[in-house]
Amino acid sequence: MATVHAVTITPDAAHAGVERFCGFSIRDDASAACVIQFRATDGSGQILLHLALAADESATLRLPSADFIEAPGGVFVNEVSGSIEGVLYSADF
Repeated sequence: MATVHAVTITPDAAHAGVERFCGFSIRDDASAACVIQFRATDGSGQILLHLALAADESATLRLPSADFIEAPGGVFVNEVSGSIEGVLYSADF
């Protein structure tokens, strides 16, 4: 069984401790639409997930264990537009 940890998001930064990405909980914190990319390793890594939020919207995603995304170099959270706050979920087995 997996143990899931929440890691506070630092926008436009790598989260090296998130090597088995299993979800997020994010909200817009600027009352404006925003676009976020979750990338492998760094700002130029493969896009793992793309998310668009309307102004004042929030979103939560928890993947089932069979769908966890392996990201050996960590996950980079790129604020393409807008401003967000939230957490990433990382799993250990």
